[in-house]
Amino acid sequence: MPITRWAVREALQFFDQSLAINPGLHEALTYKGLISSNFGKHLEALALYDRALAVNASYAKTWYIKGLTLAILEQYDDAIRSYEQALAIEPKHVDALAGISMAMKKRERAKGSPSISVQVHGEDTYRRWRRQHEMFSCSSGHNLRGAQKIPVILSASYGKTAPVGQERNRH
Repeated sequence: MPITRWAVREALQFFDQSLAINPGLHEALTYKGLISSNFGKHLEALALYDRALAVNASYAKTWYIKGLTLAILEQYDDAIRSYEQALAIEPKHVDALAGISMAMKKRERAKGSPSISVQVHGEDTYRRWRRQHEMFSCSSGHNLRGAQKIPVILSASYGKTAPVGQERNRH
């Protein structure tokens, strides 16, 4: 079911009412920022994320969403730092890892350099991992159930990735 403008307006009113009662609700600030960013108000969104992080700097979801907005603004270095903050708080935050990969690729493409990519090896392994470790939200943040390590490799290889355990000839 698509989200209507009416539903968005209602959500914004809810966040505004919640923030009027308690200006320190970091989740409300985060989601109000996300809505603002979705409507192209990226600078307003960044200000809301900064307010949320001033209240609770250990909320990985805010760092991740801030990274998304920074990437939209093509501020890739800042986006990567934001995603890294999310990973420092939640080391199994797969979306933040993917965000780093995408921001690195876009940054390098903008510079005309080889792209750096993160590949989760074994697509079946990744799908199985995602099924087994569904993400769920709670008041303390974004958590993973029974998280385990995902095999990844970073490679500067002009958009190609080397299989785990094999080195790429760099001549």
